[in-house]
Amino acid sequence: IVGLYVDTAGEQHGFLLSDGHFTSIDYPDASATDARGINPQGDIVGSYSKTLTGTTSSSDFDIHGYLLRRGTFTEVQFPGYLGTIAQRISPNGDIYGCNHNTDYMASMHGFALTAAGYTQLNVPSSMINGATPDGRVVVGLYNDLTTGLEHGFVAKNGSFESFDVPGSNLTAVWDMNFLGQVVG
Repeated sequence: IVGLYVDTAGEQHGFLLSDGHFTSIDYPDASATDARGINPQGDIVGSYSKTLTGTTSSSDFDIHGYLLRRGTFTEVQFPGYLGTIAQRISPNGDIYGCNHNTDYMASMHGFALTAAGYTQLNVPSSMINGATPDGRVVVGLYNDLTTGLEHGFVAKNGSFESFDVPGSNLTAVWDMNFLGQVVG
């Protein structure tokens, strides 16, 4: 299990819970770290923040993704964007998440990082949160910038299908398993 916690000093850390033991995860020199996904090999992805100018305004923070493999951190940063959040990692090592600039929602797009390199989902204000093991089907959420409503989506073979839980005004898809079952 991976996640995040805030210690008594107010500092945010990622964590790994394995066999009843907690291990803190802290990206080097980061002011905050989280852990968002883990694959069967124990590779962990998440995000970290660094204070750039010593202040705490939102323009002074960058959010970057990372991969933690066998004790070594590697930054995950979508080219041409200020921020990247690594959300999930597949059994074969593909990484999914979102990239954005300082306006977050207006410039945010879902992305995949595979052996072939980075690809971006052509849906504004989206985040990829899960995928089938082969990466052919991805799921996530997006915000309709016109209405301000959040919707779930399934993208398969180039087709994009939006959906909402019946009767809801917000749907967020957080993951899917190898059978194609979606949770959110």
